[in-house]
Amino acid sequence: MRNPHFERKYRRFDLCFPVQLTFYSGGIRSDIDAMTRNVSLCGLLLETSSTVPHGSEVSFTMKIPTRSASSPIELAGKGNVIRVEEVSGALSE
Repeated sequence: MRNPHFERKYRRFDLCFPVQLTFYSGGIRSDIDAMTRNVSLCGLLLETSSTVPHGSEVSFTMKIPTRSASSPIELAGKGNVIRVEEVSGALSE
């Protein structure tokens, strides 16, 4: 049930695309694979097998398959981890 006091600013789309994340923790660079669970204009909900620390700045490349192109479209960006939760043995960032 929807909380009447909480409305998201942008619509979320349930999409599943591979994502490559890069972040630094303790001065050490980490590159991990993730999958989107949903996507909006201002954010991604990702599922990873490794923890990305809350508040970390991340760089990402999301690969979107297409029917007409021979290779996937790659979208690159930067953001911050604003929520981390464990979900059934997987981590969502």
